[in-house]
Amino acid sequence: MNVNTEINVANINKKSGEEFGEKLKLELEKYYCVYYDTGWYIRRKLHIEKNTCQIKFLYSNLDEFRWPKKDDIKKVNIKFILCEPITLNGVNFFTISKQERSRIQKKLKKFKNT
Repeated sequence: MNVNTEINVANINKKSGEEFGEKLKLELEKYYCVYYDTGWYIRRKLHIEKNTCQIKFLYSNLDEFRWPKKDDIKKVNIKFILCEPITLNGVNFFTISKQERSRIQKKLKKFKNT
């Protein structure tokens, strides 16, 4: 896919069976919040395919995020991307703003309730 790709990230509402979603602009080398396993994590997009993207995980420790010593790269379905690119503050250890964290929590709650 192109470096800048707008894609519809759709999910199925468990109660109504209706599809819902929103258009997200996926860009390589940008940071996204992704639902994975039981929570949300910050990742960097490395490669985008039709329904999946290859991502590199950041590890979190309380309110800080950092790169692991060994790359942690996984393929994730795009439907698990919670929101458009987020802004990280810092160089070796990264943080996100309280507003960004609040936005992520709202998106996660909405995602889990569908």
